[in-house]
Amino acid sequence: MWPFKKRETIELRDYLRQTKRVKVNGVIFEIKKMNLDDHLAGLNIVMKMRDIYSKPDKKPTTEESLEDVKKLKKFMRDFIYAGVTKPVLTMKEPVGEAIHIDEVLSDLDLSQKLCVEIINFSYEKKS
Repeated sequence: MWPFKKRETIELRDYLRQTKRVKVNGVIFEIKKMNLDDHLAGLNIVMKMRDIYSKPDKKPTTEESLEDVKKLKKFMRDFIYAGVTKPVLTMKEPVGEAIHIDEVLSDLDLSQKLCVEIINFSYEKKS
C-alpha cells in the first residue's frame, strides 16, 4: 500500500465552476470563486476608508463619510451579486423565489460576513 494519498483529478470545467455552501448568521448560501479583477474593483474603496479612519488627526467630513459608505455598499452589492449562486439574487424586480440584493444589504453584518466568505473561498483560505 502506498503511504501517500493519490491526488484526485478533476475536469477543468468543474474546477473553474466550483461552488461552496456556507452558513452566515444561520442562512445557507452557495458561493462561487471570484476572480482577482472583481476583488480589486472594490479594494481601493476599502483601503481609502481604512486610511481615513486610522489617522486620528484627519477626521472625514460627514459628506465624505456618507460618500465612502455609499461606495462600500455599491462594491458589496456587486460583489455579493456576482459571488452568490444560491439563493437566486436579482437587481431588478424580484420574480418567483429571487431575492432583491438590497434586502441582503439591509443587514450590514450579514453582507460583510458574506463578502468575507466569498473572498476566503476565492483565495482558498480556511474560514
